[in-house]
Amino acid sequence: MSVDDDDEFAELRAEEGNAILRLFGEYGRERLPTFVGGGLAAVVQMLMALVPSLMLALAIDALIMGSSPFAIPAVPEAWIPTGQGQQLLFAGGIVASAYALSSIFSWVNNYLWNSFSQHFQHSVRVDTYDALQRQGVEFFDNRQTGEVMSILNNDVNQLEGFLTNNLNSLITILVRVGGMGAVMLWINWRLALIPVAAIPVLGYLSYWFVETIHPKYQEVRSAVGKLNSRLENNIGGIETLKSFTTEPFETERVRDSSQAYLDSQWDAITTRIKFFPSLQATTAAAYVSVFFVGGWWVVTGSPPHPFFAAGGETLTAGTLVLFLNYSRRFVYPMRQFGPRIIAYC
Repeated sequence: MSVDDDDEFAELRAEEGNAILRLFGEYGRERLPTFVGGGLAAVVQMLMALVPSLMLALAIDALIMGSSPFAIPAVPEAWIPTGQGQQLLFAGGIVASAYALSSIFSWVNNYLWNSFSQHFQHSVRVDTYDALQRQGVEFFDNRQTGEVMSILNNDVNQLEGFLTNNLNSLITILVRVGGMGAVMLWINWRLALIPVAAIPVLGYLSYWFVETIHPKYQEVRSAVGKLNSRLENNIGGIETLKSFTTEPFETERVRDSSQAYLDSQWDAITTRIKFFPSLQATTAAAYVSVFFVGGWWVVTGSPPHPFFAAGGETLTAGTLVLFLNYSRRFVYPMRQFGPRIIAYC
């Protein structure tokens, strides 16, 4: 990425590609227990979110289709009622408990991580101001107030959205994808290979997106700082501007700064709108493939290819419902990496 020789802020942005990671290591350590507690709460919350679909699959096979006994993983057989009505109530109680625990741990996660992010942001903002005010007078003589305010407000405030929402979402995505992938591989690993196969493709697309979009968003930040400086300088010196009747000239300068911002922003947008349809096509292909392979297997009693039944596996209606539910929720979170990556950039 090319930067102006006199734009020190742009040079710093270009050099500090992993600024958030560096700041996290410097400012996050003193409140690390709060961060870890919020992360563990997010993990438990997402694990609880996996339970309802699993119980639905068990209920369909055992209570509706009667194709398998009513058995719940990790629950002793002695705890399970014998009558179908009692079994349905028992399954409903587990689902209700899972939802209740998910809500509780969601509150814990939000409380701890918002506390972490607000104190983190406070420390960074104060230290950033302290570092700026320690600069020599010539530093401020050579820079407009808009550039400095862009650092203190725009750049620092972006940390709040990243730490409060985006980092939490990234961990949630990883736990959800990992948990659902593990359950599908445990139940029928051959059929599970279909949605799992989408992960390397999505990973490559995300890697390409990061490498492409990061320098473009650095250009956007630089253009915003220059535009803010131009506006702040003109509005602050409006009396001088009117005294010398330079309104047309200054309008053209603002137009040039705004055009530079428009060009950099549009360049980033055109890259972004190529990325998301690619993710959507990949995830849709994985879901449709599970639907056709699993649906054919359940309807005809045999899979469309011998590979899927090479180990003697069978596929029940409840398992198909579980796979379809998990497949949709399994690949969809991967599409959310894009917005999270943009927030990091």
